[in-house]
Amino acid sequence: MAGRPHLVAVGTGLQFRSHITLETLDVLRAADKVLFAGADVVTARWLAEINPSAEGLPDYLPGRPRRETYELWVELVMGAVRAGRHVCAAAYGHPGVFVHFTGEAVRRARAEGFRAVMLPGISAEACMLCDLLIDPAPTGWQSYSATVFVRRQPRFDTGTPLVLWQVKVIDAPGPPDRIARDGLARLVSVLLEHYPPHHQVALYEASRNPALEHQVQWLPLAALASARFRLSATLLVPPLDQASERP
Repeated sequence: MAGRPHLVAVGTGLQFRSHITLETLDVLRAADKVLFAGADVVTARWLAEINPSAEGLPDYLPGRPRRETYELWVELVMGAVRAGRHVCAAAYGHPGVFVHFTGEAVRRARAEGFRAVMLPGISAEACMLCDLLIDPAPTGWQSYSATVFVRRQPRFDTGTPLVLWQVKVIDAPGPPDRIARDGLARLVSVLLEHYPPHHQVALYEASRNPALEHQVQWLPLAALASARFRLSATLLVPPLDQASERP
């Protein structure tokens, strides 16, 4: 794609400053307008230092489905693109992993004749593979949105690590401000059809601070529905043949 893109979607990684790529840093500095979502206060200030045009996208619309907030974000990004600016749309983590507005903005920009690209970033999945010493090559790797997994109940391999994302908001259409316990109970019920109640599973949280370690809470599958965990946790279900092992 020749020429300078009108829109570049980037990820700032999981950890403040240390996960950002040099390519993304160059884009952030050169953009006419930076619009970002999911950044903590420190990261937001840092983005403003890199580029004074940096502006946070609005918070989730209270009492409204998340998709309405995502559509608002897409249109704010596209409004800047249509105004003739070279725009950088930034999301925490990887811009193509569980981030709707970045990919949709790139698709919409291309459909309207603008040059648009997405650059890779460091995702929670990349951190998990390192922190838990998991190599997906020997046995494979399967992952689903927890909501999709509960709704579709797809066929899957219990001999392969299973990763379920966004277990905090299963079938919850609103802002992710609390754990959707009913959805979590349904997830446990589905998993118990394939794994024994004592099967050890892990609630994993990647570190967002270079000075702090990641967090892992191991517990029996049967205890998951009532577990207390932070909203950013991802569920890892190890293979059945590793029932007594921890990755």
